[in-house]
Amino acid sequence: MNEAQVGTQLDTTQIQKTPLPNRRITFLPLLNAANRPAINQGDVFMNQDLFTTSGTGRRQAWFEVDGANASDSWGRQTIFTNVQVDDLSEMNVISNSVSAEYGWTAGSVVNIVTKSGTNNYHGDFVALGRPAEAGASLGHFNVSAACL
Repeated sequence: MNEAQVGTQLDTTQIQKTPLPNRRITFLPLLNAANRPAINQGDVFMNQDLFTTSGTGRRQAWFEVDGANASDSWGRQTIFTNVQVDDLSEMNVISNSVSAEYGWTAGSVVNIVTKSGTNNYHGDFVALGRPAEAGASLGHFNVSAACL
């Protein structure tokens, strides 16, 4: 390819600091100005965000994880696996025409590099909590009224 690749490179620090709805990594390509949310905002089977690049359709994005094709070929137009946001080392979102090494070339290429392992134990913990004070008031409701 004789032209420069235009896109956005996200490293671990940027990825960790970016708030993501439902912690889905398919929202990260929207940080590139060439990408826009698709009319259909997700897939009921894959639970991922769908986007378009530079006016192409939502089926033209190419996903690659650690050098292997990760595009879902069953027509759902997204990444076929749920790579966790904590597993990402970097993500490159290439938004111009790309070489044939990535397969179809109409839309963007999302190239994902995952973190490599170490000899040390480590892990991540994600929790969701809600204080009782933030809940709705149930008025005069009590358990005995519900059992009638």
